[in-house]
Amino acid sequence: MRRRVLLTGGTGFVGANLVRRLLADGHAVHLVVRPERSLWRLAGIRDDVKLHQASLEDRAAVERVVRRARPEWIFHLAAHGAYSWETDLDRILAVNLLGTVNLVRACLRPGFDAFVNAGSSSEYGFKKRAPTEREWVEPNSHYAIAKVAATHFCRFTARSERVSIATLRLYSVYGPWEEPGRLMPTLIVQGLAGRLPALVEPRIARDYVYVDDVCDAFVRAAAKPGIFDNVDGIKFLSHQAGCGGTREDGNNLCALIAGYLHHPNVAGATVLSLGCQNSQVSILREQIARRDPNFSKPLLVFEQQKSGSEFQMISEAIRDLIGMKDSPRAPAR
Repeated sequence: MRRRVLLTGGTGFVGANLVRRLLADGHAVHLVVRPERSLWRLAGIRDDVKLHQASLEDRAAVERVVRRARPEWIFHLAAHGAYSWETDLDRILAVNLLGTVNLVRACLRPGFDAFVNAGSSSEYGFKKRAPTEREWVEPNSHYAIAKVAATHFCRFTARSERVSIATLRLYSVYGPWEEPGRLMPTLIVQGLAGRLPALVEPRIARDYVYVDDVCDAFVRAAAKPGIFDNVDGIKFLSHQAGCGGTREDGNNLCALIAGYLHHPNVAGATVLSLGCQNSQVSILREQIARRDPNFSKPLLVFEQQKSGSEFQMISEAIRDLIGMKDSPRAPAR
């Protein structure tokens, strides 16, 4: 399906690759570009995109761009401070934090289907092992602090406004249109010249990911089907005793689902209960309340016993959820 897409950071390395991917997929691409930015990475595709000159720190300008573009998908890749020579603290905070806030708020007004924010692995800080998404963040630079703040703002907004905002914390991306002084281009140039490159401290570890894989992740994050915005769907297939399973099986599965719902990155769930007894639903709610008595995430449970058949239950769930997705979005508070 063709989408109207608004993208920031499209003149950067990852952004320029993502623009090409979106165009190849047939989407209408609008770019927010700072007035002074060089467009060399847009060579060959400049006429295929719509450019909007604006600074993300300028809230009014950002709002004007959003009104003109009317985006369904937003990809926010604009950043400052990732490179060693980008040291202006005011600019780092203005672009990474204030710019993110301005863009999210501007997009909330008309509504959108998906907003994907580019985070950074530096948000985790120095780790001795690969961190999980629930890892304690220990930002080790002004840039990392700004990115952490932007990530938390996006997450809070997604939950409070019930919209789809995902953050992808990128590691060391490499590929076409990369800065010439970075590792992979340097290795290629030095190798072609028959020389060994100067390397950093050997105990420093990096995790590299190819830019095409990153672009695929961005697109998947935007296109991922959900029961409703920013909410995952769970198909609850447990059976009680007498129907091929045991009560212990049901308890264990309910505990697993409750733990899933408690995860900070999960905004809610829809459960299709295909068991033969309704007691499973009460068990699930007990498990949820045990973990969090103030649980308030969206939770829809459809019970087969109340629908008569599995087919009828699923049909009713689909009708209800389509109606929910088609309902007008509430204006931003």
